[in-house]
Amino acid sequence: MSSALAMVLTAAMVVPASGPEMVSGEIEDRLDLSGAWEGTMLDESGSVFLVCYGEGLLQVGMPGITFTTPFEPIEEGHGRFRLNDGQLPVLGIYKWESGRVFICRGYPGKARPPSFHVGSEQHSLIILHRVQPGK
Repeated sequence: MSSALAMVLTAAMVVPASGPEMVSGEIEDRLDLSGAWEGTMLDESGSVFLVCYGEGLLQVGMPGITFTTPFEPIEEGHGRFRLNDGQLPVLGIYKWESGRVFICRGYPGKARPPSFHVGSEQHSLIILHRVQPGK
């Protein structure tokens, strides 16, 4: 009886996983920005701004002024998105971490950011958390 149990356990160790542990590794977190969001934006100079997002609009609070700009990312998969900004495309990357979404977007016509680090590169980093669920 114990040799049969040993054979079953050995077979279980050899067969590749196809249960929830394998399936969960294959599920990709999509860029779902439904609902209301708020957070911060860092630009290439290191300046930090408060931002709010909802219904396809990004509101950026700067000292003495607040402006609103369309921001409707088009999902490309694998943590990549693009924006249609007039004639030149805006390319970006995103990742989810601890209930927040990190969005790094390039400037119109520039290359997709290679990482989430802001510095001398021409891109900005937006970090958002959901304050109101989507419908």
